[in-house]
Amino acid sequence: MYPSKVNKSAGIFVHNQVKELVKLNLDIRVVVPVPYFPFYFKWAGFRKLPFKTFLDNVLVYYIPTLMFPGGFFFSFYDFFYKLSLLKKVLKIIEVSITYFLKK
Repeated sequence: MYPSKVNKSAGIFVHNQVKELVKLNLDIRVVVPVPYFPFYFKWAGFRKLPFKTFLDNVLVYYIPTLMFPGGFFFSFYDFFYKLSLLKKVLKIIEVSITYFLKK
């Protein structure tokens, strides 16, 4: 849990800890899974979050992660999150490789 425009108080204690680490000149990046399920109106706000943003000088990545309403398949959320992360990381690597090959 981490604050976002959808839920500003979610994980605020974690955000406060991260802000203190940033004050120590540490390079901190936060990766946050956000729920994604097509056609579920309660989570529609999460679809509008940017992939990458700054919150109080903290770089935050919001990763859409397949989740099911009502907690169905909750035991698989870890797998869904890792799969979502892998897709994003591979995309970043692909872009980086393409950039260096063009030079």
